Amino acid sequence: MEFGPSQVIEMDTCKVDQGICGHGVCVHDPSGYTCACHLGYQLHSEIKKCVDLNECDNNPCGPRKGKCVNFVGTYSCACYRGYQLHEIPEGSICVDVNECAEGRLCANGRCQNTEGSFYCRCHAGYRLVSHKTACEDINECHNVNACLRGKCKNKPGTYECVPCPEGYRSQAGECYDVDECLDRSFCINGKCINTKGSYSCTCSKGFKPAPDGKSCLDINECSEGRLCANGRCFNTEGSFQCRCHPGYRLSNRQTSCEDNNECLEVAGACNNGECVNMPGSYTYVDECQDVQSCPNGRCVNSKGSFSCICPLPMIFDKVKRRCVQPVVVIDRADTDRDFCWKHVGKDFICSLPLHGHRTTFSECCCQHGQAWGMGCHMCPMRMTASFSLLCNVTRWLPNIRPGRGADPRQTEQTDVSQSSDDNSSDDDSEECSCRHGRCARGRSRCECYKGFQLDSSGKCRDINECRDLQRKRYLCKNARCTNTVGSYRCTCYQGFVPTRRHNICIRRKRS
Repeated sequence: MEFGPSQVIEMDTCKVDQGICGHGVCVHDPSGYTCACHLGYQLHSEIKKCVDLNECDNNPCGPRKGKCVNFVGTYSCACYRGYQLHEIPEGSICVDVNECAEGRLCANGRCQNTEGSFYCRCHAGYRLVSHKTACEDINECHNVNACLRGKCKNKPGTYECVPCPEGYRSQAGECYDVDECLDRSFCINGKCINTKGSYSCTCSKGFKPAPDGKSCLDINECSEGRLCANGRCFNTEGSFQCRCHPGYRLSNRQTSCEDNNECLEVAGACNNGECVNMPGSYTYVDECQDVQSCPNGRCVNSKGSFSCICPLPMIFDKVKRRCVQPVVVIDRADTDRDFCWKHVGKDFICSLPLHGHRTTFSECCCQHGQAWGMGCHMCPMRMTASFSLLCNVTRWLPNIRPGRGADPRQTEQTDVSQSSDDNSSDDDSEECSCRHGRCARGRSRCECYKGFQLDSSGKCRDINECRDLQRKRYLCKNARCTNTVGSYRCTCYQGFVPTRRHNICIRRKRS
């Protein structure tokens, strides 16, 4: 086709070049054409062509909500934590996630949503855990001042002060045992033993625990009625005392009263008679109260016995127990042994007994004393015929007949029992010399007194009974034997006392 010079032909560029806009649609217009770019593209500022649109320049994801990633013709949002991708017609955006809507967060508290996150408002008594997604209980008992007067007991969201039980005290929210034994006012008269929350008492002797075991009470020992026999019981704090009746004294254990033997322990208890101990007392026996004790004489009571003072020339007959006329002295049997009295008073009371041994009548009268025997038998006066006949004194004899007593008024005496020579006597005869014996009538040898024996020379020598007889029989029982001239003496061992039999000792009574 041909056109004239003045003819203008209009050309549709969009039809000529359909891809002229690139990522868009070519639209014909009077000026030529324009491009309608596809989503994600924009018209180039200098050329008519659709080029990629960088949506991220406009931060389509939202400020601080996500990261925009551009792609050709589009973009994408990488949302931050707390946000999520949301598609809209214009594209994608990041929107807030409401974490509280899930209901799983902020246990024991209230969830409060915030932009891109949330926070927990904990209830009273709770606090946030370390990851802040929940609330945990606050243990108020860790505060030492939480419970000043009790034990702190924690509860969910709160706490409780439980009063300490008796016997405990509060400290830093805990109850600790009180050691009551530190207070000395507890368990007086005993020993305090602390226990958990309490204590007990172990009481001293004489005390017993109270029903609650928290104190010691005095034991009234007297209420049992078993103590202080023969006395009166008085209760004291923790003990008792016995007050004995008269005549009794405390025993060694001091739990009873025992009889006091006044006869052994009270000096002069029975000066005028034989002392007889009785329960709580004593009495004495006065033989002289019996009119039959000493007929025809004067009775003198002595400890354990009595003496009968006979008027001269009468003597006391022990068998008949009365004063009788004397028999001929020289015919008297010389075998009995009894006390030898060294002195006879004007009232005919014998005194000063020969200590150590008892003698025969002739041994006493011829060597030692003035009277013999418990009957205070008077020895014949010296320088009398009776004395000469009794003692074998033949150097002189008064002109009296045998069997009659000497003149009681004669007072001159000669001691024939002493000599400077132990083996002879001034009154020995020329035919017979018998110290510690007497010449046998019609014989020229000696008959030795008891306690002596003839030696090879025909003289009377002392017998050492402790040496010669102790081996054969016990001369001294519970005692030490000591030889004396013509006899022996028994000395009691320690803890023993003599009896009426001079050679026997018995154990002393314990008080």
